[in-house]
Amino acid sequence: MKTVGTGKVRSACSLCQNFCGLIAYVEDGRIVKLEGDPGNPRNHGHLCAKGLSGFMNAYSPKRVPKPLIRTNPEKKLGVDPKWKEISWEEAIDLVTDKLKKAKDRGEAELGHKLSGRPSNNLSEMHPWSQRIIFDTFDHWSSYSGIQMSWLQALDAYQCILSAECYCGNAVHPPSYLNTSTFEVTVDPEYSKYVLLVGAQAGSIINYDTMNVARHIAENRPGGIKVVSVDPMAGYAGSKAEEWVPIRPGTDAAFLLALINLLVNELKIYDEEFLRNKTNAPYLVREEDGLYARDVTSHKPLVWDAEAKCPKPFDATSSKSVALEGSYVVNGVSCKTGFSLVKEHLLKYTPEYSSQITSIPADTIRRIAAEIGDAACIGQTITIDGKEFPYRPVSVAWYRGLSAHRHSYLAGLAAIMLPTILGAIQVPGGICGHPPNPEYVSPDGLMGTISRHGPPYPAREASRPQRVDAFELFPVSVYSHHLLPLVLNNPQRFGIDVKSFVWPEIMFIFRDNPVNNTYSPQTIVEGLSKIPFIVSLCVDLDETANSLADVVLPDLHHLEKLGEGLYMRINEPGYWYGAKPVVRPPFEPPWDQLVNNGQILLLIAEKAKFLPELYQVINRNWKLAGTPYELKTDRKYTYEEIIDSRLKTWLGQDKGLEWLMSDDGGLIVWKAKPEEKYKGASREGRLHVYYEFMLRAKESLDKTVKEIGLDWWDTSDYQPIPDWKPCPAYSNKDDEYNLYLINYKIPIMAHSFGRFNPVPMQLVQARRHLDSVLIHPETATRLGIREGDTVQIEDKKGRKKQVSVAHLTERIHPEVIASSQHRLKNGLNFNEFATLEEDTMDFVSAAVDACILVRISKKE
Repeated sequence: MKTVGTGKVRSACSLCQNFCGLIAYVEDGRIVKLEGDPGNPRNHGHLCAKGLSGFMNAYSPKRVPKPLIRTNPEKKLGVDPKWKEISWEEAIDLVTDKLKKAKDRGEAELGHKLSGRPSNNLSEMHPWSQRIIFDTFDHWSSYSGIQMSWLQALDAYQCILSAECYCGNAVHPPSYLNTSTFEVTVDPEYSKYVLLVGAQAGSIINYDTMNVARHIAENRPGGIKVVSVDPMAGYAGSKAEEWVPIRPGTDAAFLLALINLLVNELKIYDEEFLRNKTNAPYLVREEDGLYARDVTSHKPLVWDAEAKCPKPFDATSSKSVALEGSYVVNGVSCKTGFSLVKEHLLKYTPEYSSQITSIPADTIRRIAAEIGDAACIGQTITIDGKEFPYRPVSVAWYRGLSAHRHSYLAGLAAIMLPTILGAIQVPGGICGHPPNPEYVSPDGLMGTISRHGPPYPAREASRPQRVDAFELFPVSVYSHHLLPLVLNNPQRFGIDVKSFVWPEIMFIFRDNPVNNTYSPQTIVEGLSKIPFIVSLCVDLDETANSLADVVLPDLHHLEKLGEGLYMRINEPGYWYGAKPVVRPPFEPPWDQLVNNGQILLLIAEKAKFLPELYQVINRNWKLAGTPYELKTDRKYTYEEIIDSRLKTWLGQDKGLEWLMSDDGGLIVWKAKPEEKYKGASREGRLHVYYEFMLRAKESLDKTVKEIGLDWWDTSDYQPIPDWKPCPAYSNKDDEYNLYLINYKIPIMAHSFGRFNPVPMQLVQARRHLDSVLIHPETATRLGIREGDTVQIEDKKGRKKQVSVAHLTERIHPEVIASSQHRLKNGLNFNEFATLEEDTMDFVSAAVDACILVRISKKE
């Protein structure tokens, strides 16, 4: 396949989830300039500094051009692996041999050859699957390249260690629950009020960064108000109309106070939506919190106000259904779910919330009133001749809310706010991405078909067999980051070591868990238990140097074909994909690589599961029964496989030749508004009362008792959320009274920018990577001045680190903050972060990232 020697190439940037379209300028086979693709609706011709300078990594002197093998068997932090260059053939044969042995042992256990796991069933993993582990943060190749099919053909275990301990543990479950999408996003086109709680939509990576930023910018001044609630005025806070400082870990108290004011005092909520589109009117037994059910059909009951009797939720006119009230059903006292929620919220007064959050009560009241006014309850809007409910209030939350103990409850509070306003997937309300297939459960509630294992209906808990103890998290979407802990001590999680299947080989691709997860020492200790680790690297990172046995050179994102073949149904709709701009600097014939999928295909051929891989690709990509179905009795090149996918997906004239043409790789069309705003037409009801949590608790309580897991805490499995203090909040004293948090820098997202000199110079000039932020009042009290060397120590007395003080008023006075992306001599936040009994959210598996510390001037 040819690449351009000199000229322009349309491609895409995959350095974060926004996946911007770009134009690359090439001279004599080298990239000299990148700019945003003006025709791509994803980013409207814009690129961030990281994207604009992204080509520089391709020419880094630190780049890995040849396979490497570790000659020092010791795997520890800071130990020289003593790398030795080997040939590509040696490396791939070695990896294939290890993989085939693990595969053969798994097939022997099963008694038959593998047939591949269904594409949307990754949460139901066979215990043997963890013999082969693939850790990747490459969302784009995973979901749209052959990597996912390759994993399924092996029935292997996929995880994302780095992202999943902090980021979305309390984001993805409630998003699946009420939007059937992986992650909530704001609707900047029609929203008038955007509330960001521990999130930076439009500033830090999410699934719609550039689009959100553009619409917000175009609607200023006066057309939209952004309120950022965060301990630090980060990039979103600095651009918002209002920044509201909040104590870390208290977001639930703030959100529940807002909901209390709206439903109990201001009386602002979407009554019609709650009655017809949620479980708010379902009758709940006061004795146990479960639904009152029809004796015959077993369906949840509602109260028919006209007939003055209970009826199944789908057996009465919606207009006669009571949204509130207390009733007796078959001799049992019941209340509607909405009545229970309203009563529960009464304790969250602005004054009570203010004591917890440090946000003034008047500010909480004002924000609630602003949200209620902006919600436009009862109003509609017409788009392309179709009428929709108009609820121009968007709420977004992310890591700031999620990275705490008890954060699952905070996530349920966050999704409850737009739900009571009816602002779910209607113009102006919260949207979501990427969408998942929906169905209606027997209880009339929306269910989601997802590869992660959505929270509803709750899974049955059981003794763990998986290497991440996922069986103990029946309403979470993942617990992959527990893998190092389980490997270190499987008995601690109730695992029967006699039947436990130990991992034999691990692939690490575009992930760096040693640097980006919790305690690096814990990660290395756990993962070093895996006998053979393969790392695919552009540059040698901390994980490769600490753990890898073999390193395979990775392709730069501008050398790849098929990276993120991407379709988005939006307004406007569009499809686009990445294609190689230049060749990789590898020795022939490996300089012809255009995707890591080619290596995976070769391994599949050598390990003798290529026909099974073709069968899985046919199923996943819907090639079966088409002219492009892959035949299992012949061999295909990677390019041929991608050509088949494109033609099946886009049409016969939109194959690989079209993609590689000068103008190929982008399709734009006018999408229907109902494709984006499906909230008004959804059949399944949404959750306001989280009854499924009680059913999960019952199953989990039984399991932990049976296996003797006395330390496992199930108290957060509540049908109505509460605020509960995280350890740092509860353990403050006169000496240890500051919260250490960390923050993200947009152009350093996912740490890819650490090997790029342009982002590094930009952030170094702003002193982001070698300092901790501290409020001037706090610094004065402690005798600390700008530029002083300071020592930070956690209360447990296990960690001490030295940094430089940078004074700023854009941080809460009780907080100090460090960058997530550090230089060699900078503060390493993750060394303070531990995953232990008191720092884990037992519902979502989140790691508490709020560390109680003291800071002092170091002479």
